[in-house]
Amino acid sequence: MINTIENKNVNIFTSNFKISGKNPNVVSIAQGKPPYYRGREYRDLAPSWSLIKRFKNGDINAAGYEIEYRRDVLGKLDPVKVIEELVSRQTCNVG
Repeated sequence: MINTIENKNVNIFTSNFKISGKNPNVVSIAQGKPPYYRGREYRDLAPSWSLIKRFKNGDINAAGYEIEYRRDVLGKLDPVKVIEELVSRQTCNVG
């Protein structure tokens, strides 16, 4: 059973593997990961490879990326459930 997060403050930060990849509290939402990363993953928040490639190729800008990410990834998730799962270590997939 997942504990409720009502009336609790939850801080979420973004980073990268170089800076935070060995931090035991990190949860990766990346499609790919470096070989040394053995931490938790939450793939439901990962952008699609298609979105990543179009951004890297310059086919969409940062604003377009954000719009599509919000629509195609975040828009399909229940934010309370995501936070509860991220706070509950048992529910994150381990890479």
